[in-house]
Amino acid sequence: MSSLQENIDSKDIVVDVLKSDGSFVEKISTSLVLGKDNQNDFTAFEYSIWADLGEDFIFVPHDSRYCSIILFDYCP
Repeated sequence: MSSLQENIDSKDIVVDVLKSDGSFVEKISTSLVLGKDNQNDFTAFEYSIWADLGEDFIFVPHDSRYCSIILFDYCP
């Protein structure tokens, strides 16, 4: 697993945005915020979306290189 984390690029991590009813809104690109190094054991990415007040969304981050599900610690 460590080799997978070391090779993650921000262009590979995308976030699918869905409305609360499950309909697709858009796919968002991410930007690298904090890379994995000797000081920490994680990599952090950020993304943003414009929304109207009160809109409900479901955010689904995933690695676009793989069809299978890869788990992320996710904090909106």
